[in-house]
Amino acid sequence: MRFETRRTAKRCWRLAKIRQNVNASELLRLNDRIAKMEHAIRAIGNAVVGDVIDFDYLPEIGTPIAVNGTHTGSAIVGADFYNAVLVIFIGTHPVSDRLRNSLVGFR
Repeated sequence: MRFETRRTAKRCWRLAKIRQNVNASELLRLNDRIAKMEHAIRAIGNAVVGDVIDFDYLPEIGTPIAVNGTHTGSAIVGADFYNAVLVIFIGTHPVSDRLRNSLVGFR
């Protein structure tokens, strides 16, 4: 998944939305990895207009994060983690209903 920032922001992700979109047992399994991603995002710092943030699931390594083509830290393991990140955008409680609808093809 690739995001190009359109405005300056301290955080490009709303990881708290994971907690609103998964059940308690999933959250227990994900907590350490959510913390790892939160740490990676803090290390990125401010995103500026035009920054490109990539993350994708690669079965052999997990979910790497890259900013403007440069990888930040190590990949976060587990397809379950990547799926939980996706719910931030397309889950029941997304960061934006408008964004979710455009991603899944609703008008």
